[in-house]
Amino acid sequence: MIKILMMDILYIEADRNYSHIFTKEKEYLLSVTLKNIEENLPQPFFMRIHRSYLVNLMHIDEVLESDVLIGKQELPLGSGMRAQLMRRMRTL
Repeated sequence: MIKILMMDILYIEADRNYSHIFTKEKEYLLSVTLKNIEENLPQPFFMRIHRSYLVNLMHIDEVLESDVLIGKQELPLGSGMRAQLMRRMRTL
């Protein structure tokens, strides 16, 4: 069992029935679906931006037309999600 602080999570990527949790320091692999993780994380700080990605809104560096940048990592932004993401970021 490893304790991961929610604020250390940069983003989470789905991989079938597994999820990769990315932090600044390390990557973790959990045998839990992204949907399961999403249901248990606080909504104000986390948002699904694509069917395979859940991001910590506090770590987003840049929102492009169809991508989100977190550090050097470019994550796809689902179609129609940009406007919702921008609204959520303004409320933080």
